[in-house]
Amino acid sequence: MHSAQVASPEADAPRPQGSDRHEQLSVWLDILKTVETSVDAPTKPGTFVTALKRACIELADTYPFLDPFVAEFEYRDGQIRYDGQAAAADFNQGLSRCLAQCVRALTGQPATRDLPARLSSAVGGLKKRHGARLAEQGLTEALPDVFGA
Repeated sequence: MHSAQVASPEADAPRPQGSDRHEQLSVWLDILKTVETSVDAPTKPGTFVTALKRACIELADTYPFLDPFVAEFEYRDGQIRYDGQAAAADFNQGLSRCLAQCVRALTGQPATRDLPARLSSAVGGLKKRHGARLAEQGLTEALPDVFGA
């Protein structure tokens, strides 16, 4: 099984645009960790991951790589593992929709009702670290629930 992980920059086999995939996953890892911290700080560890998995399951028919039972994509313990072959744009679109759905669901819960305000203050660092890449991939527009765009 060929695997792209942010923790390990080398994949098991060369892939076209492997460094682009690694950079894409690095940006996503930073986004997911930022949202996870914003969610789990006032609640309990695992709240974000549980909500993200639920959103992945709900969108798996449209974006099969999100299906946790297929296990192409996984975010756990501050790591991303992606073994799928989806095009970069499809990956961004699917994960954007998944994260947006997750954030909306969490915002509807009492313990995380102030999530948009917490995210608003937390995304400044993301924009500084990845500003051009976020814009290039259309993520700030795709994730208004996260970036307030």
